[in-house]
Amino acid sequence: MKRKVLIIGGGAREYALGRKLREDPRVSELFFCPGNGGTQSIGENVLLPDFAKIAAFAKEKMINFVLVGTEGPLVGGLADFLQEAGVAVFGPSKQVSKLEGSKSFAKELATTHNIPTAPYAIATSVQEALELVPSFGYPVVLKADGLAQGKGVAIVQSENEAKVALESLFKVHSKVVLEKFLDGVELSMFAFVSGQDFLLLPACHDYKRLHPNGPNTGGMGAFAPSPMG
Repeated sequence: MKRKVLIIGGGAREYALGRKLREDPRVSELFFCPGNGGTQSIGENVLLPDFAKIAAFAKEKMINFVLVGTEGPLVGGLADFLQEAGVAVFGPSKQVSKLEGSKSFAKELATTHNIPTAPYAIATSVQEALELVPSFGYPVVLKADGLAQGKGVAIVQSENEAKVALESLFKVHSKVVLEKFLDGVELSMFAFVSGQDFLLLPACHDYKRLHPNGPNTGGMGAFAPSPMG
């Protein structure tokens, strides 16, 4: 049976997902919301300003499933909304998406369930954060508590760098996570989960820094599988 797919998002990730889905002979039509110049070449871009419009479009076009590629709508509860509307959707629930949407929530969950994680503290102001920094020493890792499109982490080497980074982070976010710097190779692991079943994807290696001293880009330089995995 031929299938119609709606992909939510407008970045390179959504284009890559679309390109891969285009290779599947079972996929007859692809839609992207909002999409970009690249996605327009492999499907149809549509502007759907809210969750209700997405659900209505999916029903009108008889979309077989919606694939949510970008984090914002997931944190906002799009997967839950579409499920309740009777639309098949691939993406975590609002509650599960808090792991991505709130670093403080993720750290606290790891601590509660004895999942290994770097020592950390949570600050709600620049002054509080600066008072906590000496207990970590330098370098120290500063993380925005919220979605930051892969750019919400700073590794600072001095008090002056910490102050500049914290002032920038607190302009947008109400909390910042301070974390002990761990030296080594960073890999990302993703898994498809359904009930008690899961499937691990290959380890992903991520080189986010624009140059050796930063700043972070969104996801430039990521590749999988990693030889370190």
